[in-house]
Amino acid sequence: LDRLNLEHGVLLLEGDARDMPVGTRLRVLPMCADTTVNLHSHYFCVRKGMLESVVEVAGRGMFR
Repeated sequence: LDRLNLEHGVLLLEGDARDMPVGTRLRVLPMCADTTVNLHSHYFCVRKGMLESVVEVAGRGMFR
């Protein structure tokens, strides 16, 4: 990961990693999510590839 901010992440691939096929899943842990939470109606919580819970975002669209 070369750069990461609240809206974008830039990944620079070198060597064999450049052959990573389209659709490969990467795990990126955001530094903070407070400004993006209200952009979604629900959060889907996944653990070990299985949907564990769905959390409604009560404050959806309330940020002004």
